[in-house]
Amino acid sequence: MTTTLNLNGQPVAVNAEPDTPLLWVLRGELQMNGTKFGCGMALCGACTVHLNGEPVRACITPLSAVGNAQVTTIEGLQGPEATALRTAWTAVDVAQCGYCQSGQLMSACALLKKTPQPTDADIDAVARVLADMGVDGVVATNTTVARTAVQGDRHAGEVGGLSGAPLMGQATLVLRRLRARLPESIPLVGVGGILSGADAVAKMAAGANLVQCYTGLVYRGPELIAECVDAMRRRKESPSGGTASRG
Repeated sequence: MTTTLNLNGQPVAVNAEPDTPLLWVLRGELQMNGTKFGCGMALCGACTVHLNGEPVRACITPLSAVGNAQVTTIEGLQGPEATALRTAWTAVDVAQCGYCQSGQLMSACALLKKTPQPTDADIDAVARVLADMGVDGVVATNTTVARTAVQGDRHAGEVGGLSGAPLMGQATLVLRRLRARLPESIPLVGVGGILSGADAVAKMAAGANLVQCYTGLVYRGPELIAECVDAMRRRKESPSGGTASRG
């Protein structure tokens, strides 16, 4: 039976029975192998694709359920959210073995499109899930697709995630909120806008156990690491209990 799919913005004809899982249509009929088979029970998420922007598990979605929906796979994932995620994935070396990466990116991109700027309630909900899961640690938080902090800048319209100094304030607020809601057994890595030793100390004061630098290294080089280590050592030796200000 011939069916036409709207796949990554293009009409594609496929010859498959209506009850064929979308995953097998993508991989077997169309050779779109970026979408992976994992558990076959919609539990692991390796087979995640988007139907009209909504994440679905392709392993249990029959061809008949797709209809005229726009199907997006990892090969067709585009937009500022996708660009920001790919940048972040590379920056923090998420790759692991790589098998599940397409599903993780598809799920994360759908979330970012729906919630580009999470509210306090959203952050609290994430904290509850992280605490229930007993995760080994949380990196909070780098990269935003919002441009509020750089309105009027000549580069504000560029596609991709915003990092560096404009992110410092908001990222630190999120870090502080997570620290107040997560058990001490879950370490936090403070990231986002660290361009000085004072910034690193501010992250520690907000509840970070460790800090991570990326954009700051581009602008200041390895000397930033030494400055941050020295500032954090001095804070540990003479804690003030407050958030450091820029010198």
